[in-house]
Amino acid sequence: MISESSTTTQEQSIGKQLYAYQHKAIEEILSRLKDHPARYNLLYQLPTGGGKTVIFSEIARRYIANTGKKY
Repeated sequence: MISESSTTTQEQSIGKQLYAYQHKAIEEILSRLKDHPARYNLLYQLPTGGGKTVIFSEIARRYIANTGKKY
């Protein structure tokens, strides 16, 4: 997993910085996915404008960076 300090540096280099609640949400989502079976269903919701797309994009970016897989 990528450390928070290196993630922040990478985010700044591309111009996007996540809010604290988004960092917390990402860590919680990844933790739950890691601790459960492969076919675990997870639902995450936020109100309109809460940053769901940003959170999902960061999870996808981390997955690709950690595994080298795009699917």
